[in-house]
Amino acid sequence: MQEEIRKKIVVWFIIIIMVSSVLGFVLSFNLDNQSDLPKRYNGFKLNQLADQTWTLNYNEAKINFFLHPKQLESTSLEKELFASIESANEIVLLFDANDTSEYLQAVDTMRFLITQRAQYFDKSVSAGVINQSDKYNLPIYSCSDKIEKTKAVLKLESNSTGQISKNGSCIIIPGSSFEMVSKLDYISYLLLGVIKIE
Repeated sequence: MQEEIRKKIVVWFIIIIMVSSVLGFVLSFNLDNQSDLPKRYNGFKLNQLADQTWTLNYNEAKINFFLHPKQLESTSLEKELFASIESANEIVLLFDANDTSEYLQAVDTMRFLITQRAQYFDKSVSAGVINQSDKYNLPIYSCSDKIEKTKAVLKLESNSTGQISKNGSCIIIPGSSFEMVSKLDYISYLLLGVIKIE
């Protein structure tokens, strides 16, 4: 009985840590000047929260995003790259487990959010690393590996800039922590049909 109670306490502790980590990550960015954004976008209703993030009303669900779709209009993704993500059954977030703590906090936030959103994309989500780590017990991937077409490997790169691109078997999501989160918001909006690729 005590073991069961201890397990519940550990589970709730982890949930509280994850939620507070996400909230702290959100609050660490200045998201001012969002009040003039429309409450509807391509027929979807959005609500701005007190922390300046957004909730998308999607069917009966409310899905959280850092940015409004209008703020992501300058982001681009080639149709072929989006098609490979859209047709995949699984999204794999690949990252450098030995990067900075800020980057790893952003990665953990992205893993949490994309896992929450994945049920609406009808996809599973997993993670992998590019190098061995004591902190993360995850499979090691390389963009030069031949990866099953049922997986879309999104490699989060903090040491590069630019648009979303392809390198070997990976789709590269470059930029600062905030830029990577923004690009994952963009991909999520695309998968939900909120943003369309022209």
